[in-house]
Amino acid sequence: SKIKDVSVDMKGTVRLFVARGRADNMDPRKLVNMIREIAQVDSWKIRDVRIFDKFSFITVPFAEAEIILHAFKKQKTTRKPIVERAKERKRR
Repeated sequence: SKIKDVSVDMKGTVRLFVARGRADNMDPRKLVNMIREIAQVDSWKIRDVRIFDKFSFITVPFAEAEIILHAFKKQKTTRKPIVERAKERKRR
């Protein structure tokens, strides 16, 4: 089952890593629009958008995370996957 592969917090949300950032001319609005257009997910379900230079993070409900991951898997790119599950933050 794929469900065990995704880390879900107590609120039923998933943090996703997006391999696009400010260096790709991305801002929160453009990122949400890109995800909405490709994955057909309501923009209001995309929360906590964080844009960094080369990547971004978003938080979405579990069901939408599955839809987004599936939709972006179909997107062919020479780089690594555009959207994937965020790795757990390492404790220092």
